Amino acid sequence: MKKNKFLVSFISIIMLFVLNVAALNEEQAVMSNMDILVNGNKVDFCSYMIKGNNYIKLRDVAAALDNTDSKFEVDYQNGIIYITTGKNYTYQGGELTKGQYTYVTANKSSQELMINNEYKPLATYNIFGYNYFRLRDLGLALNFEVDFDAQTSTVIVNTPENQISDVQAVLNIVNTEREKAGVQPLILNDDLCKAAEKRSNELGELFSHTRPNGESCFTVLSEFDITSYNTAGENIAIRYSSPYDVMNAWLNSSGHRANILNANFKQIGIANVDSRWTQLFIG
Repeated sequence: MKKNKFLVSFISIIMLFVLNVAALNEEQAVMSNMDILVNGNKVDFCSYMIKGNNYIKLRDVAAALDNTDSKFEVDYQNGIIYITTGKNYTYQGGELTKGQYTYVTANKSSQELMINNEYKPLATYNIFGYNYFRLRDLGLALNFEVDFDAQTSTVIVNTPENQISDVQAVLNIVNTEREKAGVQPLILNDDLCKAAEKRSNELGELFSHTRPNGESCFTVLSEFDITSYNTAGENIAIRYSSPYDVMNAWLNSSGHRANILNANFKQIGIANVDSRWTQLFIG
């Protein structure tokens, strides 16, 4: 009897261990309600939020990027996913269809992925038999840009032919916010951009509206022959990785937002040097 009790207990321990391991590989996934724009157009992906990140069905991404510079083909052979970039996607049916359930269980997957015959160890979850990958990971691996506009809770996807500079992205957001506030848009001034670039370089020495030489930030304007103005302003920030991140921070700060929406300002200079951002305004 003792042996049987020991055997039963031992089996129970093994079963408990197996169940715990299975639980460790599971995550709750919540259907994402975020808008996703691909080259400016809204696309309805089947996407889920898992641990704070957007995971999207691989074939949905392939379908959405078909006929762009980031197009790719998907093939599945002998348990391995093969991606070939530069080829049009072959539709299987059911792509770009919203999921039916708000809450689902996502299982961590050891799915092997080859991109152009090179192994890529990307985080993968399996949901209802489909492979879901983190969108930012796919962007890095497949040459498309992924960003997030916190003001509108919108995921921004741009392929190379549609990507714009940091300066243009900031300008677009600035003028969108000014339009909402009923204020005239700002004109981008090349000389102001050069002055802003110098200020961004200086922020690496001293993060302040005072320059490293002790002068006011606005003394940089005369160094680029900018003298015809009645009023000026400066916004600075560091350690923001994208135009959307830095603009979200500035717009949620009363002083910075006041500069962005100031009706007296007519022109702007914008620069980003190693995640050191500067906006210079004149009017």
